[in-house]
Amino acid sequence: MNRIKIVSVCLVVLLISACGTNAPIYEGSVENVKQLKKIDSSGVAVGKFSAATAGVKRISIRTNPLKSPHGKNVIDYLRYALEFELEKAGLLRADANKVIDAVVFRNEINAEGFVTGNGLISIEFSVIEDGADIYKKTFTVTRQWNSSFVGAIAIPAASSNYPMMVEELLGKLYGDADFIKVLAD
Repeated sequence: MNRIKIVSVCLVVLLISACGTNAPIYEGSVENVKQLKKIDSSGVAVGKFSAATAGVKRISIRTNPLKSPHGKNVIDYLRYALEFELEKAGLLRADANKVIDAVVFRNEINAEGFVTGNGLISIEFSVIEDGADIYKKTFTVTRQWNSSFVGAIAIPAASSNYPMMVEELLGKLYGDADFIKVLAD
């Protein structure tokens, strides 16, 4: 009888640890798209998104991996978010002379707190034209939200805040005077 209980508990623990949390689908920001539409540009392509270290490709929320609905990992999620908003603003062009590349330095969510959770994303964006960097700047966003000791509250709260962090980070990029200047024709 004890063996059955032990095996059952082990199976439950294995099943729970194998589960992941899906990040919400990135729906974009009306404000971000409005900001992009103000830029008089013939368009831009999105190039390479890379991770500064392997660890930033994966986010775990209380040991549950955050799964991206947009590709294999959260780097793909970040790339999708940029492409989505550029497309909505009419600026995404695969054949454009200017290309946006990005290196993700930090990509973190912490839902371990009993009262609050927090997250941080830090990305260096580059704009390349004719093989030369014409823009390079790093943007960082931090966010804090109400959380709980209870995982059933803390994990969804953390995953639902991730797209808001991405939205805020991209808003900083789109609002940067130097970025606007290099995209403008």
